[in-house]
Amino acid sequence: MELIFFLIIGLLAGLAANALMGRRSGSIFLDVALGVVGAFVGGWLLKTVGFYPFGFIGTLLSAIIGSIVVLWVVGLFTGNGSRRVRF
Repeated sequence: MELIFFLIIGLLAGLAANALMGRRSGSIFLDVALGVVGAFVGGWLLKTVGFYPFGFIGTLLSAIIGSIVVLWVVGLFTGNGSRRVRF
């Protein structure tokens, strides 16, 4: 059950990060992978500044923040995409 929850969070975070960065991944699997990696990055970043997300919303926001950071870093190295978040 936890794996399904983790994959749903990953999918939602990947879709949200791509939408905020103005990108299209073209694959649901890439969105899930981005969200899962983003969840780890976001969790680590937020814990280093002393914020511990809890619950569905906290975990989702942490994963979205991490996914945006991952997309931004990948964009720096590949030269593709936007270098700023569009709101």
